[in-house]
Amino acid sequence: MYSYITSISPYKHLKGNKRQGKTPLHYAARYGRLEMCEFLKEQFGKVKSNDGTTAVMMACFGGSVECAECLWYDGCLDETNDYGCSLLHFAGLSKDVSIVRWLDSRPNVDWCKRQKGGHSSIDKAAIQGWREGIEVMWKGEEIDLTKTWKGGEEGRKWLVEKGLIVDDKDKDDKR
Repeated sequence: MYSYITSISPYKHLKGNKRQGKTPLHYAARYGRLEMCEFLKEQFGKVKSNDGTTAVMMACFGGSVECAECLWYDGCLDETNDYGCSLLHFAGLSKDVSIVRWLDSRPNVDWCKRQKGGHSSIDKAAIQGWREGIEVMWKGEEIDLTKTWKGGEEGRKWLVEKGLIVDDKDKDDKR
């Protein structure tokens, strides 16, 4: 099995464009295949794709707490890919509240940390229209949700339309 896997996906020579280069471990993690994650982790350890995405990031994207636990290592919470996305950003896209709750139980989780494009994990959840995820991440803290992917005034209107924030600005205008 080991030689077959290395022949179809040689980890030392990842090919393809920047977004490619995912390994069998990335795919096992993304689709919650715990037994494969355990086996591939034992064979290859920690691997990154061409853009620096780790398997634990893909487990968070797939919403697999079990695979994320299996692949967890010291420092992975602070690690980012080439776009500045951490595993928290991937969890924000998952639409799986169990992975968000599991990550939220860990120390030093910052759902507001922005990646290179300016998006936080909360922004990623807002883009998905995922209110439940935002509520877990938000915890009632003071967060500027108007800086979404759509940005500024347009972003604020979009969040109001989705019911993710109350339009306090219009209330002030009518006084």
